[in-house]
Amino acid sequence: MARKSREVRLAQTQDLIEKYESAGLSSDKSCRFMRDMEYRLTAGKGLTTRQRSWLDRLIDEGVPSPKNPELVAQLLEAANLEGMQSKKDVLIDFAGKVRKGWKLSEKQTSWMNKMLAEAEDIRVNGVWTPSDDLKNTLKMCLKIAAKQSSWYWSHRPSSSKAYSRVHCYISGETNHIDEWTCNKFTSCFSKTLKEINAPKHSEGDMRYVATRTGKEVGIVTGSPFISDQGVLCYPMLVSGTMKDTPSDQIYKRR
Repeated sequence: MARKSREVRLAQTQDLIEKYESAGLSSDKSCRFMRDMEYRLTAGKGLTTRQRSWLDRLIDEGVPSPKNPELVAQLLEAANLEGMQSKKDVLIDFAGKVRKGWKLSEKQTSWMNKMLAEAEDIRVNGVWTPSDDLKNTLKMCLKIAAKQSSWYWSHRPSSSKAYSRVHCYISGETNHIDEWTCNKFTSCFSKTLKEINAPKHSEGDMRYVATRTGKEVGIVTGSPFISDQGVLCYPMLVSGTMKDTPSDQIYKRR
């Protein structure tokens, strides 16, 4: 058998890597090996006899046949469905596990079925989009989120991902967001949103406002809102001056 040139072996390797990734096998041991060989071939490094033998065998065998082709096809179809972008990587990973015949845990099976049901709902009812009211709520939450420290987000990884996705959606970097992400993000600021919807202080109420010199009398003049600094405030008339007063500086008693 004629010896392959470096260029031919590299092209065949790259083609097979692409097919493995499309089949949900991007994290498979064989795929990782091929990526390493691709790097060595691209960099002009030599391969050992054993490495060449294994790589050529993988190229000859192609992508392994799935153990459950119907379920694998469903998972890959769901992964590439408009509206399932945020779950694409997870679906492809599940497709790889199912293709190899791995036994999924009860939790994994439940998660997989939930995503497949979501994909089916999209096919029947279309892609979910947030209402105008929810978009306004997301914008308010983005203001609050911006003032949180990096420590806050580092200890809330799932909320941090939701924050990033909401930011990309509201800024126009992406044109889709799922309902779970919106709910996860807004739940971070449920206490503040609750006060927005059910204010502690009503327009016309007399309250006491904390200042450097003590507590001054003020009158609430409107509904609470989120300032550009991400703080929950009430518009108030304090000592003859209109000011946006943070909620935590307003008291019912002197």
